[in-house]
Amino acid sequence: MLNLIIDSSTERGLLAVLDGGVVLFEESLPFGLRSSGHLFPALEGLLRDLSLELKDFARIIVAKGPGSYTGIRVGASVAKAIAYSLSIPLLGVSTLYGFAPSGDGDFCVLIDAKVSGVYLVRGVRCGDEVTFRTEPGVCDLGDLREKLLGVKYVVTPNAKRLRPLVEAVDGLEDLALLWEECGPSGLLYAQGVAEGVEGDDEGLELMYLRKTQAEIELGRK
Repeated sequence: MLNLIIDSSTERGLLAVLDGGVVLFEESLPFGLRSSGHLFPALEGLLRDLSLELKDFARIIVAKGPGSYTGIRVGASVAKAIAYSLSIPLLGVSTLYGFAPSGDGDFCVLIDAKVSGVYLVRGVRCGDEVTFRTEPGVCDLGDLREKLLGVKYVVTPNAKRLRPLVEAVDGLEDLALLWEECGPSGLLYAQGVAEGVEGDDEGLELMYLRKTQAEIELGRK
């Protein structure tokens, strides 16, 4: 059963094709929050390279956030259009469940949430087995210490931006954190669906976890 995986929700977008638990194709989109603009050319290249047509896919898996508002919506729109036109299942998985460190141990995935702090989820890796132990959430930087206690790895799509912000927070100096910057894994997204971690069978509820600055300002009026 061929799965098409689409993620344009962070700076590190992804297109992947899996046949069961076997990765047939995985390509990172150009780095940046405008990576969603490269989705269609990348998808055309994927189909050409694998000699596939859209009708060959049995289901679509899309990263539904949190992350970039525009990126989330673009990825979801493309995924919906394909799934609905072919009448095949569309499943959404939290973007946070697509990341894991290269080594074994407890880890925390962090994604920049701008004025709201960070989006995060905790998990543990043991060999090829990755288990997530918390639900996706959002946390103010000032409250991050408690979330990082016991963590060995911090995994993020953009350490260059996020690491200085986190390390500037008072009270984190004694935490020996190993930072890893990486892109998401199509295999982890498929695993999330297989385990029922965050799949949507009916409709697709996007995961924003915070209000936009415009919504915050509107609420103050």
